[in-house]
Amino acid sequence: MASIKNFTRAGQAEILRAAQKDEQVTDRLSDLVFDVVHMFFGNRRWLKSRNLRETLASFLYYGFTTVPGYQTLGEEYTGMIQISKANKNVPDKFLRIFMVIINCGGEVLFRDLLTRLEEHLKLPSSVTQLRPEAQSKLLSYVRIIKHLIPYLHRLHKGIFYLNGNYYHIAKRLSGINYILVRQWLKAEVSHSGFKILGVISLLYLLLLAVHTCVSRLKLGHASADVLTLRDVELKVPVTAGTRLQCTLCLETRKNTSVTPCGHLFCWNCIMEWVQMQQICPLCRERVMPSRVVLLQNYDSTH
Repeated sequence: MASIKNFTRAGQAEILRAAQKDEQVTDRLSDLVFDVVHMFFGNRRWLKSRNLRETLASFLYYGFTTVPGYQTLGEEYTGMIQISKANKNVPDKFLRIFMVIINCGGEVLFRDLLTRLEEHLKLPSSVTQLRPEAQSKLLSYVRIIKHLIPYLHRLHKGIFYLNGNYYHIAKRLSGINYILVRQWLKAEVSHSGFKILGVISLLYLLLLAVHTCVSRLKLGHASADVLTLRDVELKVPVTAGTRLQCTLCLETRKNTSVTPCGHLFCWNCIMEWVQMQQICPLCRERVMPSRVVLLQNYDSTH
């Protein structure tokens, strides 16, 4: 086999085409898993498995392709192979397994950990054995981290559009990149377009972050998204302001819209979100833009 140095690094266009091809396959696998669960276990298990089907489908797909060292269908389609940043060679099996675990289940596990930690911090201080001030701060930090996850995704995508490295966060953490084995397929003319897209994406993210910070400052220290320890210990009911809050922009919902899984957001917020990643930001259920419904004459007081 020719030396790795003789091959060309894959660009944004090839990596995106491969990712889209792989997503099509995992979506099909996800639907098949859903059908099997519904057929053998009934509606109750079928409904409970909604959040797990995509994770299971991804593990099945990459477990039979990337882990043994084979190309995925997307990689084969674009003529790419994986390369390790550390030794400029094909990644070893341990690194491939690490990448697959992080790629398929890393975010799910991280969100679950944050949710469990948040629920624990809502308990009275007599149970958590923490000082009230420390518990209140930890609770606010956990919620801030949860709200930062979408911004980190957008930041990662913007950096990818700029330099063409690591479309998936798992590949960035593992240092796995791509080279082309069919170099004539490389789309040189698309580089400048992707760089412009990267700059626009990062500028938009900066403006969104500034807008969110300004909005939170206007709300003051009594922001509805952060429960104080007193709220927790006295079991104060959730205020109407919190119920009406969009979890994406942290403001009162405007043009309330609902996803197929039943969660409510601002119309602009959820449409911008699903353009970036077609999943519900709360439960991770798949959401197509065409399935988001704008609620007309919606009575938000009930």
